[in-house]
Amino acid sequence: MKNPVYFLILPALLVLVSGCGRSNGSPSLRNNESDDFIGEIHSAEVQAQGRAIATQCEGQVPLATKCNVLIAPEGPRCADSGSLPIDRDGYTLSREADGFHLGLRIHLYLPGVAPNRADVVLDKVRSCVPKIADIWSRYGLHLDLRLDRDANPAQYSPPDFAIQLFDRQARSNSRNYYFSGETAFELGEFCKVVLHETGHLLGLPDEYADVDVPERKFISTEKRPWSVMADNFHVWQLLDFYPRHVRAVLAPFCHLN
Repeated sequence: MKNPVYFLILPALLVLVSGCGRSNGSPSLRNNESDDFIGEIHSAEVQAQGRAIATQCEGQVPLATKCNVLIAPEGPRCADSGSLPIDRDGYTLSREADGFHLGLRIHLYLPGVAPNRADVVLDKVRSCVPKIADIWSRYGLHLDLRLDRDANPAQYSPPDFAIQLFDRQARSNSRNYYFSGETAFELGEFCKVVLHETGHLLGLPDEYADVDVPERKFISTEKRPWSVMADNFHVWQLLDFYPRHVRAVLAPFCHLN
């Protein structure tokens, strides 16, 4: 006959084991927090790699070097002339005392939006600029992004772009922004869209799977941090540009490994 104490102790042990770890929240919450912590460590590594690439390039480029970058099919390059074709993306790239500067100027045209409402929308969209610049500063790069209101949507040559800003929700692209920022959360998500779309103006391609674009060469599967050009609907601290993106925007000046 087995010891009856065994039958008393075993259930108590099972209850104790099953309850372990619950005092500080659910297991799934703890796992998410752990994943985010690991993601922040990985983000720091990604950002350090980006800064190292920028530092390496700085050693190859004299101060005050500047060019208008043309996004060509064969890759970004400094344009031969001062003006760029209006049907291409592009930006200014300069080496200054505090590092590399990427220059973009966006002329926003708000069709059908009343002037008072347009001022409100534009102010909110402009609030995205520091957040976007902060992302690029992680890698030692300065994004000089200027947003102007333009009543006449003229054709511009890069680094100037005419972009329509609609006061309604829809899917944005690099030439049409659809504003949705009535709450702080919505505005934060909209700013992530602008971050992604300005990446295109700098020559960076989409990196997400799309059934309508089966020929897409590269699909990012990276997580924690997620690529801005792939899955940009995550918290800001877990969104990053990867070393390949830093190399791409600096490619007109430097050929880096």
